[in-house]
Amino acid sequence: MIGHETTFSVLKTIFPQLSNERLVALLSGNARNIFQMPDASIQNNRPASITLFDPAGKVQVNRAFFKSKSANSAFIGMELNGRVAGIVAGNQVTTLN
Repeated sequence: MIGHETTFSVLKTIFPQLSNERLVALLSGNARNIFQMPDASIQNNRPASITLFDPAGKVQVNRAFFKSKSANSAFIGMELNGRVAGIVAGNQVTTLN
């Protein structure tokens, strides 16, 4: 989903006063509460779903930036603060540019 590719960076850019901890809470714990999902945890020998981010990184949004098939975004041409560096999902690690 194209919006997910820029969500962290957009929030980091338009709300620079929010701490990294608050952004993570808004994007993870609060969403779990709204949808009444159980708390996430990291445990040995259990699948994980983790997003790795570089809060000091920058992202130049252009059509080549997107991993999804769609490339329609209001943020094309902008430089955003904060960068998602990768995703761990189950046993698969995906790194991003």
